[in-house]
Amino acid sequence: MTADDADKVLANLYAAWPGSKPSAATVFAWYDHLADIPLEAGMEAAKRIVAGDRWFPPVARFREVALAARRDLESQNARKRGLPEPPLTDADRERNRAALRALRSQLTGGA
Repeated sequence: MTADDADKVLANLYAAWPGSKPSAATVFAWYDHLADIPLEAGMEAAKRIVAGDRWFPPVARFREVALAARRDLESQNARKRGLPEPPLTDADRERNRAALRALRSQLTGGA
């Protein structure tokens, strides 16, 4: 996203946490770390964070939610067009492997 797009996202976050006063360095750090996030995913992430988090998010938390929002939006758009789902990320695959290991352990009694 552009710096102007990032300003829109940050405005939503700072409106929800009016006591948070960013320094210029903080704002520039956000610009740098949001460059690869599409505006639509950033706005969706801001909505999710405002609705579910108690504190103003660090950049890492915002990126986590924004990347999940981007995957969700890509999936929705793919389904609308009748396209296959986007590929899983390495983190998605590892969560699936862990869930399968836990299920296998339950079914075999831990053997």
